[in-house]
Formats: sequence, structure tokens, C-alpha cells
Amino acid sequence: MTTADSVTVGVLSLHTSKETKAILNAVEALGHDTEWLREENTSVRVADGSVVLEPDVDIIANRMLLSNTEQPCEELGLINTFSPLVPMLNSPESVLTAIHKLSTAGTLAANGVRVPNVLLALSSDRLNAARHEYGEQAVYKTAIGTHGGGTWKVGPDDMVNAKVGDRYAFLQELIGEGDGPDRDLRVYVVDGEIVGAMYRYAPDNDWRTNVALGGAVEDATDDLPDVAAEMARDSADAIGLDYAGVDLVEGDEAGTSSR
Repeated sequence: MTTADSVTVGVLSLHTSKETKAILNAVEALGHDTEWLREENTSVRVADGSVVLEPDVDIIANRMLLSNTEQPCEELGLINTFSPLVPMLNSPESVLTAIHKLSTAGTLAANGVRVPNVLLALSSDRLNAARHEYGEQAVYKTAIGTHGGGTWKVGPDDMVNAKVGDRYAFLQELIGEGDGPDRDLRVYVVDGEIVGAMYRYAPDNDWRTNVALGGAVEDATDDLPDVAAEMARDSADAIGLDYAGVDLVEGDEAGTSSR
């Protein structure tokens, strides 16, 4: 059902996902029209000095998963093409920061948000020379990756490389390793407001909490700690995201860390 003040919201997503469909359904429930901007229906035409985006939308919700593609620059270029034409939620600049884990960590730390200690070195020798700084077990990650891919635990004698395939990789301190089940906290932020939160628990045969790997979830919206809510809002604001899912991990010391 549309209203007199309704707009057409385009959700830009080249992949099929439950989250994209949920956003479309939520927008329609608010009385607005929707368009799913995907490969089958999206084009940009430049002719006679005019630029036309099809389908015609009033605003774009950017849902491009640049961290899950082989050529993120190609899709970032698409986002950058669409952005000047209509208002876009989650700008190309913010998305570029968010998809690169070291860019994210540096931006958050520079804005006073607590993050785990990390090291990205462009030389494998330099990375291995600093391995002892990260304890008996450390986390080794690719700088771009999603759904738990490109993430490993490494011991003190495990050699690491500055790159995994074509992607840079880094060392990170392991936080939250304890007697209880491995879990983290994902907090959803929209326009500076907390709209939901959940604990994510690792499956029995893994330490990673990603739902895509079989992790379980528990609603944490009503009992979200104040420090976690503040950190999630500060993280989204520091990176400049209009809406975001912020992952927080609990450590032995007081407080939490964004990752």
C-alpha cells in the first residue's frame, strides 16, 4: 500500500539473499514502492548530455557485498556511478572503508573505538617477525572477506604470508577465548539508532560464529549492554554508514572490542 508521501526505494543487490528480500518487504510495509536493482533490470544510459538510471528510483539502499566478490573494484565503480544520480544510503566512500578490515580498524581506532591489536605488513618476513607479539594463538585473516572465509587460527610456529592468493592478510590478537562457548555480538544500527542485536554462537566443530557456517543466534535486543550499544553507534558513525551490522567481541577485560 502506497501513501501520498511515498517514494520509490531501490535496493541495489546483485546477489540473492534473505536480507535483501527482508529490506524490500520492510520498505513496502512502510507504504513505499520498491525496486530490486539487479543484473536483470539495471542500466545507466548517457545520451545527449543526460544521465538516466533505470529503473527510476528516488533513493538507493546500497546492499552490494563487495567483500564477497572477486573484483570488488568493478562493483565499487558501479556504486560510484549510481551515487551522484540519486541519494544513496551507505556511500561508496563508507563502503570502501567498511569492506577492508584494516581500513575499518584504523578508522575506528583513530576515532576512539576500541579494536583488537592487528598488524598488516606488506612483507611476509615482517609479518612473521612480529608473530610473537600475538600470543600462543593468533587470528590470521585476509583484509577482504566475508561469511568467515579467509580466517584462521595460527600457532606460534605457523608461518604466515603477507598475501593469501591476491589478497593482503594480517595478524590479529585472539580475544574471547575462554571456557564458555565461542560467541560474539552483532548490533544493527540505522541512522544512529539501535534497531536490533543478537548473540552469535559458533557451531560445535568451529570457533567462528558466522551463521553461514552453522552458527546459532540468540536475540540480545532487550538486554544489550550500554557499552555495546555505544560502541556500535560510534563505529557506524566513525565509518559514515547510514545502516550497519557491527560485530563486537567480548574479552576478559572490561568492555568489548569492535571487529
